[in-house]
Amino acid sequence: MGVGGEVAMRVRAGGGWVRLGRRRGFLLIVVLMGLLVMSATVASVVRTSWSGTRQAQWEQAAWQAEWLLEAGADFSRAAVQADSTWEGATWRVPGTVLAGGEGEVVARVKVVGERRVVVLRARYPVGGARAVTREVEVGVE
Repeated sequence: MGVGGEVAMRVRAGGGWVRLGRRRGFLLIVVLMGLLVMSATVASVVRTSWSGTRQAQWEQAAWQAEWLLEAGADFSRAAVQADSTWEGATWRVPGTVLAGGEGEVVARVKVVGERRVVVLRARYPVGGARAVTREVEVGVE
């Protein structure tokens, strides 16, 4: 034992003996701190990447719902012009047509004053945990 109860270790390095004492413990602490910093950095990068993926999926679903609304509005205008008694409809677009899931458009005609208005609601993907719903009113006359 060395002075003060410290265990000293001697290692042959180069041409002589080197005394290792408390330095080895300090080096272990530095290595562990480096691993901690690296782990935190990797975790942050993974979380940011995952969040970006979710955001991109939501934006894709929002755009798909908007396109479904546009298609529903065009169809509704044509249906009202062709048949003045048309009151609305529900369309389900299968997932084989829309990449990523099934879509739904609901159109209902309502009278506002002397005008007829079609209220459209589009949802994509139907039944998904992160379904996006958009709604709009379209004048048809």
